[in-house]
Amino acid sequence: MIAMLFGHRRASRLLYCLLGVAGMATVAAPIGAQATATQRAQVDSIFARFSTAASPGCVVGADQSGAVLVRAAYGLADVERAVPMRTGTLVEIGSVSKQFVAAALVILEQDGKIDLDDPVSMYLPEFPDFRDLGGPVTIRHLLQHTSGVRDQYDLLALVGRPYGDVAHTNAEVLELLSRQRTLNFAVNSRYLYSNSGYTTSALIVEKVSGKTLQEFTSDRIFAPLGMSHAQWRMDFRSIIPSRAFAYRVSPVGWQQDYPFSNLYGAGGLVTTVDELLRWTVALHAGRVGNGTTLSTMATPATLRDGSRTEYGLGLMVRDWRGVREIAHSGSTAGYRAYLAHYPEVGLSIAMQCNAGNGDYVDLGHKLAAVFLGNRLQPEPVRPAVQPPRQVNIALDDATRAALSGRWHDAETGATILVESWDRGVLLRIPFAPVVSFVALSLDSLHAGGARGLGIERDASGRVTALRYHNGRVLNVRFTKVAP
Repeated sequence: MIAMLFGHRRASRLLYCLLGVAGMATVAAPIGAQATATQRAQVDSIFARFSTAASPGCVVGADQSGAVLVRAAYGLADVERAVPMRTGTLVEIGSVSKQFVAAALVILEQDGKIDLDDPVSMYLPEFPDFRDLGGPVTIRHLLQHTSGVRDQYDLLALVGRPYGDVAHTNAEVLELLSRQRTLNFAVNSRYLYSNSGYTTSALIVEKVSGKTLQEFTSDRIFAPLGMSHAQWRMDFRSIIPSRAFAYRVSPVGWQQDYPFSNLYGAGGLVTTVDELLRWTVALHAGRVGNGTTLSTMATPATLRDGSRTEYGLGLMVRDWRGVREIAHSGSTAGYRAYLAHYPEVGLSIAMQCNAGNGDYVDLGHKLAAVFLGNRLQPEPVRPAVQPPRQVNIALDDATRAALSGRWHDAETGATILVESWDRGVLLRIPFAPVVSFVALSLDSLHAGGARGLGIERDASGRVTALRYHNGRVLNVRFTKVAP
């Protein structure tokens, strides 16, 4: 949960979480679509901001009970050449890719080749067992983000090879993990999103099957489902026809933000909206593997203390506004994606974008809400946040002094720098934009949207910790440390 809903570029996965005319095309839904004119107008309105002459865009789709509701494309696949997005444009899907790796391992278990509760070291001997920390780490722990294994992007940054600067490989990640002697926490005692688990899992698929991940998933998933375009970005230099470029917003406008990486498994799948919907419909209809694949993947983890997480195997399973949702978001460089299924009504929605700005989980939910209608409970009301110039709460000098400095999350090793001012704080995160939090009270600061900082104090009123939250699933506690 810590990072699955957010992007990663050069910052560590957790730290980046703390921030969230010519060529224009709006492609009509194909013949046979069931969306009403009102629903289609609502979808167009949600994605209207992408329909400009110089904006990257999105491709969206929705199906219900196997019938097409809508397919639509907005904005540009290639801003420089004014090439429009089309419903068949290929876009990288980031962490939505994880469910395909999870499915591959479930299929291998159904084949009798592995057991998901086997130690990882049974297949990758160089991977530590961590028995002194409650191990061994199993395949299931990796897939459920309960292993405690440190995230690959944090480790790569620590050795001076940050994501975005170097084209890493899966073998390099395994080599880094093989030298770890401790974990973020004891095995299966916590949930913490870790891309390392899925990079390692992709290597297990290859080791057990004797095939590349591309070959195995093509043979057992893509080809049987007619997903002829789906392919893993195993070499960033490969030419993939009809693929959208990726972009991010900068102070001077849109800039290219392409994934300069050869990592795959935790992300890296390139496909279309139509194929994503074909996949999720088949998965929920029992047409992947031997028919029990979904029930295995959609069973959330049970931790040592008996509590349950909301994450299964590559799938987030939760209640959203009173409706059961099985979903995952994705973010790699400037690519964004969201794929969700609502089993109570047989609705599937998919969204792929090449514009790395905005809250794409929120966009996906807005798309789903068009078709879920009155089945949804009202959204929780959040208090309106005033802009900094209108905030009347001032921090006292003692609080300002206590907040200023370096703060550390002992669980992940993430570090932030805080600079205080009379009405709030500036949060400085390595390799990421500065975030301004304004004071709503003496113990609560806000950065817009749902992002907030809570100030914890002891009985004497002394500041003891900062707790960052994003209003949904991210809740990280920082304590102050010396430089």
